[in-house]
Amino acid sequence: MEPKTPPPESLAGKLKRVEDLAEKLVYIKWSREFFVLLQRTAQELSVLARSQPDCRRIAVLAERLEQQIGECLEKGELPRGAERERLIAVADALCRATPGSEDSTHQTKTGASPPAEARTVPLFSRWEKNERSKPMLGQSPTEAPPLWLVAPEAARDLGRKLEQRGGYQVRFPASLTEAHALLVQSQQPAALLVDLDYTADNQTTLQQAASLRQVLHPDVPLFFLADRGDIAARLDAVEVGGAGYFLKPVDLPLLLETLDECVLKPLHHRVLIVDDSLPSAREIARWLESRSMVTQVLAQPLQVLQGLASFQPGLLVMSLDLRETDGLVLAQAIHQHELFRELPMALLSGQADIGQRLVAAGLSSEVLLGKPLTPELLFAAIARRLRQGSGLHRKLSQLSNRDTVSGLYNRPYFLAHVERALVATAANAQPVAIMLIALDNLRAIENQDVAAADEMVEQAARRLKIVLGT
Repeated sequence: MEPKTPPPESLAGKLKRVEDLAEKLVYIKWSREFFVLLQRTAQELSVLARSQPDCRRIAVLAERLEQQIGECLEKGELPRGAERERLIAVADALCRATPGSEDSTHQTKTGASPPAEARTVPLFSRWEKNERSKPMLGQSPTEAPPLWLVAPEAARDLGRKLEQRGGYQVRFPASLTEAHALLVQSQQPAALLVDLDYTADNQTTLQQAASLRQVLHPDVPLFFLADRGDIAARLDAVEVGGAGYFLKPVDLPLLLETLDECVLKPLHHRVLIVDDSLPSAREIARWLESRSMVTQVLAQPLQVLQGLASFQPGLLVMSLDLRETDGLVLAQAIHQHELFRELPMALLSGQADIGQRLVAAGLSSEVLLGKPLTPELLFAAIARRLRQGSGLHRKLSQLSNRDTVSGLYNRPYFLAHVERALVATAANAQPVAIMLIALDNLRAIENQDVAAADEMVEQAARRLKIVLGT
């Protein structure tokens, strides 16, 4: 009996194969071996796509990728500089391409609305991002966390700034009584902000807030805004369950930072476990999941950059006793990576002298646990490491890359990256639009009224984001 020929791989399977190989090149090793495999896959994908009328763009990009890799292999050297940017850009565009995607231009010309993908493909490659996103567990990337603000009409401006600068969706219950009714109807905000001065009697407001705390979900923080800053007022707020107390006028950056820490805290409960001993890694995962943490196990240590980029954990638990590579050297490499240098680590080892080596490697601030582990020691160490926090580098990076008022890329960052982005755009045949926004007399307005100038910049950025669908 003749053996059956395996069915040919689907177009989607070939595209996934291209993506996997491209990720290995970017995250694991820029090597000739992966280039040969990628060229072969691109050639097979090109043949497969040419036979399907709605895959013309996929065929063109696959042929272009095959040709670029072939030219590099003929030279006997791996692509560098602009050649590297072009190759990554073509692979990136190929992974994003879908059957029929070339029809978007025709649809736009005939007056139909272009698909969302055609409008929102980012300028920079997904494999070259310099900023990490902050997804909330249980929410889609486009879903804004809901805040309730119980405050006078004059506080609407604060709500608007929380929406524009913090990405929150703000609701304004008319009173604490209305907020209580909403809670009884099983509606829950991500956080509740109460202005203690919105009625004349602060004590009545505090009593109502105390009853609200009883029906609020335990994880929903209650914040107070007030004119008074004395210790008696602060004690009253804490006694009714307040999680934060802010003097008016409210320090917006401080409020946003506090909201991010409390509302986005599920991000910090994502733990990536790296250990080439799968039973040990799964045992740790079971322990952590019993404490409501979200875990992912990675048994291939050299794929750690891929795992970190895709899972975006708040903590890395990693064994230093690895077979494939030196675990301490791997921990150093992660610590030196610009995106993960502030990522908290809990390192595991059974080696007797590992503590001294850890200090010598500059990793003495990380938690070191001996083997065999116990759940109690692991929980205590992880809780301590998470409490220490490490957002300073990330915050400074965001300040250096984005304008603090508009949230858009600032001029130095944009100019530093636009040239390489244009090289990539030309390579992957993806049309690009560059917008230059000029606000007349902004400097003159800023000299007269900084708040008014900020207002103009915020409104311009908001309208631009709406137009771009971002």
